[in-house]
Amino acid sequence: VDSFDTISLVLINNKKKISREEVDTAIHRLLKVDRKDVTVNVNIRKEMEARGITFSKPRKDVILVQLPVKE
Repeated sequence: VDSFDTISLVLINNKKKISREEVDTAIHRLLKVDRKDVTVNVNIRKEMEARGITFSKPRKDVILVQLPVKE
């Protein structure tokens, strides 16, 4: 049995920066919560590159949204 304590949503765009409105729309439509209920990491691409991860294609923007799961 697996137990998950967070739901992660990764937003990737190859051509342009992801706007705040696009992030908010994804949060509302997919996770059905407000932005204040999730953790948004807009620096995840830089953190991944700093750890030595290379992308197969260039990524203009990567954003990680995490929602803690309540039981």
